[in-house]
Amino acid sequence: MVLYNDIARDLATDQHSREREKTIIATRLQYDLISQMGAYAQVQKNRLTVYAHIEQQQTDHLLDFLQQTLKSLLESLGSEIMGVALGNVKDNTYRHLLCEGKMPWLTGGPHAADHPIKVAPEFQQAWIDEQALMVNNLHQETQLPSSFQGECQSLGIRSVGLFVMHDQQGRPQSLLLVCGRFPGYFLSEETGDFWQKIADLIGRLQVNIGHSSNPRQHRLSDEIHFRQLLAKGKVEMYYQPIVDPNTGRTVKVEALARLCDGGSIISPGKFLPAFGIPQLRALFDTGLARIREYLIDLNVPCTINLPTEIMADTRWLKLLPEYLTGIGLDAQRIGLEILESSLTDHPDICQALFVIREAQYPILLDDVGAGESSLLRLSTLPISGIKIDQRFVRSLQQGFENLDLILALRMITLQRGLDCIIEGVENSEIVDTLSCIPTVLHQGYFYSKPMTITALAEWMACEVQERSLEPLPKTLYGWYGCHVRKELSIRDALYTIPDLINIDALQNAEMCPLHGIIHQIGGGEELVQLHQEWHLNYAQAASQLQSGFSMDTLREDLDATRNKLRTLIERKIGLRPA
Repeated sequence: MVLYNDIARDLATDQHSREREKTIIATRLQYDLISQMGAYAQVQKNRLTVYAHIEQQQTDHLLDFLQQTLKSLLESLGSEIMGVALGNVKDNTYRHLLCEGKMPWLTGGPHAADHPIKVAPEFQQAWIDEQALMVNNLHQETQLPSSFQGECQSLGIRSVGLFVMHDQQGRPQSLLLVCGRFPGYFLSEETGDFWQKIADLIGRLQVNIGHSSNPRQHRLSDEIHFRQLLAKGKVEMYYQPIVDPNTGRTVKVEALARLCDGGSIISPGKFLPAFGIPQLRALFDTGLARIREYLIDLNVPCTINLPTEIMADTRWLKLLPEYLTGIGLDAQRIGLEILESSLTDHPDICQALFVIREAQYPILLDDVGAGESSLLRLSTLPISGIKIDQRFVRSLQQGFENLDLILALRMITLQRGLDCIIEGVENSEIVDTLSCIPTVLHQGYFYSKPMTITALAEWMACEVQERSLEPLPKTLYGWYGCHVRKELSIRDALYTIPDLINIDALQNAEMCPLHGIIHQIGGGEELVQLHQEWHLNYAQAASQLQSGFSMDTLREDLDATRNKLRTLIERKIGLRPA
């Protein structure tokens, strides 16, 4: 301003010289150049920072990465751009998938439930040619759809750039749409190069994250739709009964979330992979609200899954009992299930779980047996019970290989005073097989699939409380289950207290309660004889142990006796070829 005042004064007094005027103008140009170079350097520095920030994002969830990236671009480059969007094209049409800021073709803002599909052949051609499309003055250039130009002008957008995103192999993934605040924004070659590099960086990382996380079952647009359903509160809780097999009575239920999409119900296996920590927290809170609303009049406790991902917020976890009490869900009404197979042993999480247990809220360790350190966690975590992984149970339909493991888990929980629920109970044969296990609860399709609250109320009303059921076992499945439990007990006695075994009673198969029902359940004479042989062999082993033999010398014969009986049973029930 001082320089221009000097020029004006000289011109007014007519005392200026050409040399002085040149000096003033040259000085001004130098100052302007320095200022422009400084501003340019700051812009370049800012862009490099944005690129590095995107490249270093720590997330293994694709949608979280994309949303954070778009938000970061707008927050960091807001002086340059008005909005940024990720979109796709198909059959000459374009649709936003995710966007931030002011964008054309939005019916309800960046976070609208649906981004409309618009005809845009120019966008389609840019996708086909894999060339950036940059328009620097929307008031003059008319190569884009008129509806697009009109909306851009109404929003104050003066320039736009469309960039194809590529993966590592150069394959096009999606489109990045940038809305500039000023005309001529993309005239600079450096600006176009910067946004193309940003587009390709997002494309590469998008593929990497997709490969590093669990296999995606749906398109990105479907996963976005699942998040939008959650945001709209389209959540319904389904309830699966947990039953006492000795009485047939429902003693508690597990609450399981479903998404409602019009007349369709979407199961967790489909929508949970689309959710990051914020969505899982929202789903958990919504589930609690539904439980409080509907189960308060039903006299049955309920459990709900606590997502492992949100347990990292240990401060929130410690405040959970207070929150549950505040919304009317006391420890007699609600319990928590935590997944054993993905639980970390972080001391802060363990401490927070102790706070929950001190408030008397039950904690069930779910999917026990699927992880690598279940037994250790039974002693280190403040749990009230376990749920045995359903893969152990379902395998009983192919053979009895895992039955002794199920029995062993139950014995451990009995010794530690823990409750035990067996999942995956899907048919009467499994129910009969598990009849040998004392004081366990069953959960599975044999009793009921997850149902709505209305269906649950009807189920509870029709249920006969404490009814007498037919005695078990009723089939060869159950017979063998009871036999295995007895065999494990006798083997333990052979190892520890052989001198206290009554050999006369052990060798007399007629004294065994299982012997008298063999014909009733279709075992046949062959099983009768083999069962007698089993008793004789084990009695002989007990006698030899009492005489000073080592158990190591007898184990092979005992294993052979056990395998012969198991082979016969599996052949009779069709699990082995005859």
